[in-house]
Amino acid sequence: MALTKSKKLRLISFILIIFLQTILIINFAAAESSSPISFCDSGDLQTLCVINDIHYLNSNENVFNANNLVITSTGKLASNISMDFLIELTGNFTIEPRGVIELGASNCDSNTANSGSKLTIIADVVSLTEDGALRVKGSRNNEGSIINITANALLLNGNNIFYTENLILDI
Repeated sequence: MALTKSKKLRLISFILIIFLQTILIINFAAAESSSPISFCDSGDLQTLCVINDIHYLNSNENVFNANNLVITSTGKLASNISMDFLIELTGNFTIEPRGVIELGASNCDSNTANSGSKLTIIADVVSLTEDGALRVKGSRNNEGSIINITANALLLNGNNIFYTENLILDI
């Protein structure tokens, strides 16, 4: 039984569509694997995400959602560019001694506020231990850099310095 020209074209079209759908699915999965989920060096986003290595952020990785997050003494989230970065947790956030979040600033000669980075942390309890650091760089004169922390409790070196129903700090 020979295929007509019309049936051959339909078969080729069908095969081409399946091939393209497969490529799209593979590309979508690759894009998903580069999301902040890969920041967890151990644990997972549903229970406890532990960062104990250096991870460099880019402008596509600007939101991190999880339950609990710990940045250990060898952990670091860093960016060399000016960016807004949101850490939104349903549980607690801890930076252990020498753990760091460091966001850069854009290279500009002006002192415009828009050239700095903005770090926003939303969690139930935020705990910053001795030598743990949140560094957000601004423009040439450090203008435009913002750290927002929204939490029910803020612990510094294990000491509860603030406890409210909803603490909002704009540092």
